[in-house]
Amino acid sequence: MKNYKKVSQKYFLDFFLKEWEKEDGVNFAIALARVSGWLIHVDWWTPYNDAPLELRKSLRVYVGTDNDDIFDFIGKKKIQSFNQNVILPIAAKRGGSFSGGIQTTFYSEEQVWKLPLRVMPSEEKILKAVSIILKSELYLKKLPKRLNPNVPAHLAASFSFGHCAVFAHVLQEKKGLTATAIIAEKYTSQYAFSRLGYCHSVNIHLDGEYEDSFGKQPLDRILARFGVEKYRLDEVTQIEVHATLKRNSPAKYEEIFNLATELITLG
Repeated sequence: MKNYKKVSQKYFLDFFLKEWEKEDGVNFAIALARVSGWLIHVDWWTPYNDAPLELRKSLRVYVGTDNDDIFDFIGKKKIQSFNQNVILPIAAKRGGSFSGGIQTTFYSEEQVWKLPLRVMPSEEKILKAVSIILKSELYLKKLPKRLNPNVPAHLAASFSFGHCAVFAHVLQEKKGLTATAIIAEKYTSQYAFSRLGYCHSVNIHLDGEYEDSFGKQPLDRILARFGVEKYRLDEVTQIEVHATLKRNSPAKYEEIFNLATELITLG
């Protein structure tokens, strides 16, 4: 954290930085999510993946975008650097000798208020943080604009990391945009343990850009979200993945399909 002190002081007074640090960033993160529309993340110290909340310890609350950029009160950081220099030191201090690891989970603001966080949010402090953020032009310049603001960030993330094939299918039905699958053939070193093969579903625009639940943008930006370095596109795989989801979980599929339809219609 000390390495980022000079950088963060460009954006906010040291008094506020110390206050947000004591609060694990929760009030700042909620404020920033309200200002930007981006996604709230919570990093947990957990004995095992997907352990129940009562067995976890919250470490930090911050905001993520649709690629590997995160925003904290210390500024904009790449997720790998943020994990190494901020999250791991906190985990070492809080976790002590307990076995386990770190798990990142995204939430809506409504969900955050119900989590068993070490420090609970305060509406008064959130509103104060909103005011402070809006006065920091340097910080606001770092924030990318949400491309698909009609889709709440937690729902965009849910479709992106689990139900993208359904979203792409509905987008093709409603807007006539060809749906295709991204087949990962090589990942960056940061994502080296990811499974090769089907990775994500997107829709193709005539101008050469692509679209998913996070909006229309260059394909490179979408690939960066998953750490894909080498890939190919395959429309047949998209059809197969969508059909499998529909066949294996018809009730769940209908729920996801209806939500995608509602979001795309609103957009």
